[in-house]
Amino acid sequence: MKKFRARFNEIKEFEVVKETEKQIVYINEYKRECREAKIADWQSWHNSKEDAINYLIRKKQAEINQLEARIIYIKEEMNKIYKL
Repeated sequence: MKKFRARFNEIKEFEVVKETEKQIVYINEYKRECREAKIADWQSWHNSKEDAINYLIRKKQAEINQLEARIIYIKEEMNKIYKL
């Protein structure tokens, strides 16, 4: 069965040998069996390429939201400094 791994900013298709609720065993690009968690901080496995793309988009949007919140905080801190 084919699955898609979204990792960092790329998506690769792999042949899956075995799948459990939390882990996946697949054939890597060197033709070796590898075991990984289905979901980790750096990667996630998906049934379709579209699902993998949507995952990466959501992850990047969350990063943008965090950065925007940080900018707002820093601007507020700057305003406090100006009022000193």
